[in-house]
Amino acid sequence: MQRIRAEDVSLIINRNSATRLGRLPLASVRVLDLSDEAVALAPRLLADLGAEVYRVESATGDALRRRGPFLDGQAGIERSLAHLLYNAGKRSVALALDTPAAWELLDRLVAAVQVVIAPLEKSDHARRFFDETRFGAAHPGAAIVDSVFRRGAPETAVTDLVGAAAGGLLYLNGYPEDAPNVPAGRLAYKQLSLAVSLAAMSLIMARGRGRAGRQVVSMQEAVMLTTVQTANENYWHWRRTVPQRRGIAGLSGRSIFQAADGLWLSFTIPPPYWGAYTVWLADVTGCTEFQSEQWRDRNYQLEHIEDTTRATETLCAALPRAHLVQEGQRRHLLVLPVNDVAGLAADPHLRERGFFAPVWHPQFERALTMPASPMLSSAYEAVTTPAPVLGQHTAAALRALAGLTDDAIAALVHDRTVAAGESSVEVARG
Repeated sequence: MQRIRAEDVSLIINRNSATRLGRLPLASVRVLDLSDEAVALAPRLLADLGAEVYRVESATGDALRRRGPFLDGQAGIERSLAHLLYNAGKRSVALALDTPAAWELLDRLVAAVQVVIAPLEKSDHARRFFDETRFGAAHPGAAIVDSVFRRGAPETAVTDLVGAAAGGLLYLNGYPEDAPNVPAGRLAYKQLSLAVSLAAMSLIMARGRGRAGRQVVSMQEAVMLTTVQTANENYWHWRRTVPQRRGIAGLSGRSIFQAADGLWLSFTIPPPYWGAYTVWLADVTGCTEFQSEQWRDRNYQLEHIEDTTRATETLCAALPRAHLVQEGQRRHLLVLPVNDVAGLAADPHLRERGFFAPVWHPQFERALTMPASPMLSSAYEAVTTPAPVLGQHTAAALRALAGLTDDAIAALVHDRTVAAGESSVEVARG
């Protein structure tokens, strides 16, 4: 996330105020978000599609708010980059979730929403609340998306690492001679969130046809979706083989190479452009061996893939990365930079495609550059809006959704059953 110039602020405000919310697919949908970190991305995606997402969190802030890194390196419950990303577009309802009174309020909120998203790991209070028998009796018309680690083991505690291992992703990630490589970015959590968001959409559509229900999403099964191409179950039926770790390999063998300036890139040769590759190789290194007739045969290329790898390594070592990327793409080869985080943020291709968007955050009195919504359509424009400050929408939600009076809300604030954050913007600034 980066600072935006002051002169850009008016443009950002105008852009956000012009969002066509009435045309977004979920503009009339309310979502009660009780997710934990493993599922937090799912309601964020629904918010991008226009849903009113009410993020129910502890009165002291959810776990995402406490996870670093933090904006400008300053710790604080409003400054966690994970919170600012995964809670973007949501509304914060802060309750004392360690008290029965808070869960009684949630029963009232459920009646006013179209779908409820449960956490993967549940406290004792949450386990009782989401118990299928109790919840079904209390809310017979409700739609709920629950998630478990593995079917048949709904209460098993699990981390992202365990999810990646159980779904087979860890087993397949890395080189056969080494221990598995852990995927970056908490990929198991993200896969679970994607599956949960799809389940929520299916329930929203079913509810529109007069049907409701409960969808249970397995984290293990969601992670398995990442291995479909590399570990398709049919491999055993087709070839009697079990997929193994094979490192980073592409159509030209190893696909990651180091350029002359020490930077790294991905280099893959699409079969239709083999001739373009061999001409470039000859121009730079003087090697014409790969232009002989035998090398035109695809099977021969695959049988001698190590020779191609060594030739590509020589080519990349002779030129700086920027030139390799530009010239490789001109020749229709798949040559791409392997970026670190800073390089990704500055990537001209991503910026030109609108991958990043400025989002005005009133709690900081400035805009931050954030990943734009992944939702693309010619029918609507999804615009990212800022994450809420803690308890920012508590009073409004209890008033509009639970039907409480201002006096009743004030009493709940007084006995600390709820936290209303009308002054939280000032706290965040400080």
